[in-house]
Amino acid sequence: MIGNIEEDALTQMQKEGYNIRQRDTVEDKYLEEAGVLLCDEDNQPTAEQLHNVGRLKVIGCFGKVSRKLAEAACEAGIIVFDDPKHNPRSDDFLPKRVIAFMNEGKTHTSCNFPDLQPPRVNNAHRLIHIHKNVPGILAKINDVFARHNINIVAEFLVTNEQIGYVITDVNTGYDTEVLEQLKAIAHTIKFRLLY
Repeated sequence: MIGNIEEDALTQMQKEGYNIRQRDTVEDKYLEEAGVLLCDEDNQPTAEQLHNVGRLKVIGCFGKVSRKLAEAACEAGIIVFDDPKHNPRSDDFLPKRVIAFMNEGKTHTSCNFPDLQPPRVNNAHRLIHIHKNVPGILAKINDVFARHNINIVAEFLVTNEQIGYVITDVNTGYDTEVLEQLKAIAHTIKFRLLY
């Protein structure tokens, strides 16, 4: 957490089990380690700082995010939620959006990702694949599952001009080779096992 962040937001993130580090400014060494970044409008990372943040998945900004930062984050596979109207309820609403993305893959009200609100699927594993928006990626993802005899329970693809965002729910165990093959698909930006 960087800058002036409401205590309620801190409490919500701690309740979810996040280890919190509070800083006054964006420091590269901490940004490189972070999975989630909450910041205020005056303490946003620069687009350049996002080049070396392999673990960072989501930025929540209490205020308006610059267009340059939103686009750079999108290219890096990092979702951004902001609060351009400085809604007084955003101490509550912004952390909930960040947590919904981290726990379920929901991108609703993001300022740089296509909108997706997938229902939770029980007895399944959820995989997230973020890639450059080029034709044929979904077919390659599904080919990996087919070759390993993995049944797809549900699958969602949404795109914007820059990226494709795929959530796949599968109902079976799989070995790590499957995950490595999904990461190795050409044009993959980020891939992660959600649950």
